[in-house]
Amino acid sequence: MFDFKKPNGAILRNATVEAARANGVSEDEIAVVLKAERKRLVSEECRRRIYAHASAEAQTNMGLAVGVIGAKTASNRTDAEVAILAGATAALGWVQAMRAANTALIEDAGTDFLDDAAWPEIPAEAAQVAASF
Repeated sequence: MFDFKKPNGAILRNATVEAARANGVSEDEIAVVLKAERKRLVSEECRRRIYAHASAEAQTNMGLAVGVIGAKTASNRTDAEVAILAGATAALGWVQAMRAANTALIEDAGTDFLDDAAWPEIPAEAAQVAASF
């Protein structure tokens, strides 16, 4: 159920696409509403998938750790710190890939955004670091 703007400017609330058509809503308006709904759903799915690996708190803690470790010279970093930096870098790259997939999936209404194959897989080192926070 969606809200559509009718040609006279009135809002048709909680209507199906069929009801919108029956009430004279233009195909362009229907397309705008359906695209906005797809954007909302795809974005929610992207967020759900990211947060499944790293909660907001884990992401904050990863960022803080990277800041602290990054302040050290490379020669003063432990092997564990080097691994955290590598995992965090991989995680950032994965989030960027997820955002790119999000944008593409919003535009491609023919692709099932709930299918795991539609999304980039998290790199193992990113998953490992995220899980440690």
